[in-house]
Amino acid sequence: MNDQAKVGQAFSRQRPLYLNLLDDLGSLDFFAVDGDSLILDCLSSPITDLHHGGQMLQLCYLVENFVNSLQNCLNARFCLVFFQEHKRLWYRQQNSFLLLARAILQQHLQKVLKLTVHTEFTSWTSLDWLQFVQQVLKDLLAYMVYSKL
Repeated sequence: MNDQAKVGQAFSRQRPLYLNLLDDLGSLDFFAVDGDSLILDCLSSPITDLHHGGQMLQLCYLVENFVNSLQNCLNARFCLVFFQEHKRLWYRQQNSFLLLARAILQQHLQKVLKLTVHTEFTSWTSLDWLQFVQQVLKDLLAYMVYSKL
């Protein structure tokens, strides 16, 4: 089995982890949301239909609903991060709809919703991402360390 097949197999077994952002992240000054995880969560919704050519409108609605709930309920300051390494995880499907949906949602979040979207980081282990976390996401780093204790 080649590396891409192994990654695809591992990715297909992943399920979203549900947490209450109001309780867990409400006290943070600034945090990041993984865009690929957000899309995966929205794709698991029953109103998202992938069997008839894909429904971008429902997918955009679910993503916008999540973003609006963060902005309205938490008055949160956050950015979205799409790691370049995760792009190849979307290749596992027979068609290219998911990769296209990812690109469209990145542009939609950035241009229409005027959100800060980072696509320049190669992976969560890259030096540029780690520097970004240390400089910009200090509270998130402290939260992650504290939650593992």
